[in-house]
Amino acid sequence: MRGFLLAATAAGAVLAVVLMAGRPSGRPALADPAFELITRTGAYHRQQHILSTAEERLVAACMSARGHHYPVADQPFTDRTDEERTLGTERRRDQGYGLSPGALGPAPRSAVDQHADSLPEPTRTAYTTALLGPDDQRRAVRLPGGGQADFASQGCVAEARRNLFGDLMTWARVAHVPEAYGNRLARELPRHPFFRAAVEQWRTCMAGRGHPFNGLDEPREHLARRYAAEGPGEALRQQEITLALTDADCAHAAGVHQRGLAAQRELAATSLSTEDQRTLGELTAAWLAAVDRARRVPGG
Repeated sequence: MRGFLLAATAAGAVLAVVLMAGRPSGRPALADPAFELITRTGAYHRQQHILSTAEERLVAACMSARGHHYPVADQPFTDRTDEERTLGTERRRDQGYGLSPGALGPAPRSAVDQHADSLPEPTRTAYTTALLGPDDQRRAVRLPGGGQADFASQGCVAEARRNLFGDLMTWARVAHVPEAYGNRLARELPRHPFFRAAVEQWRTCMAGRGHPFNGLDEPREHLARRYAAEGPGEALRQQEITLALTDADCAHAAGVHQRGLAAQRELAATSLSTEDQRTLGELTAAWLAAVDRARRVPGG
């Protein structure tokens, strides 16, 4: 499988376009690939699907070489707008916010989990060790702002990620550090005037339709309190669905998602330090190089 690992000859060229011309703040604005990586928007979803599919193929080949079956479930890519992914209007038609007991149903178990559960001991332990390595061999990556994320450093999953990203620590940094930057922007978002204006329009829309809430989280919190006080029931479930759809309609009308992204673009240029942006540029280049490798994996 290591033959699938191709040299990232384009990484330097990618890095050159990840950071764009300077802004009045004196810091460069983020180009789309870097911004999409920290906000999980735009081309990120298709790229993540390409990577996930390739990783599954590599893990299956590795497990087969170790004498284990690894079921690969092909998941077609669902092409939706970022706003559709955020609002989830179709899901709300059936589940509302997912607060009603049983609305979401039991979490589906993957084919891999089901296969592992079907194995007798000690075969099951050997299977898990081949897949994820021993528990005492896990490593950790430090996150911006403190904290760390641990990950498997051995086993077929680690080997697949190493093949795609060149080395395992690069994968770990790409997987966790941009997300930490995105979380930082999300915490600052409520204070940005673009976003505050959108929330005000959402508030006006909701009040006009009989739901006078002040903040975006309040409809969900209001229903959670009602479920706790009244218990589940079909009437309350229908009210939840109606409120969730009204919430989505008003968010769309107010442009909450689009204005939020515009605000995050500004915050990325002003809140991320020059060093943060340089790090993000390097990780974005590594991400795009890994996507290119993933496209070359047989069956990926």
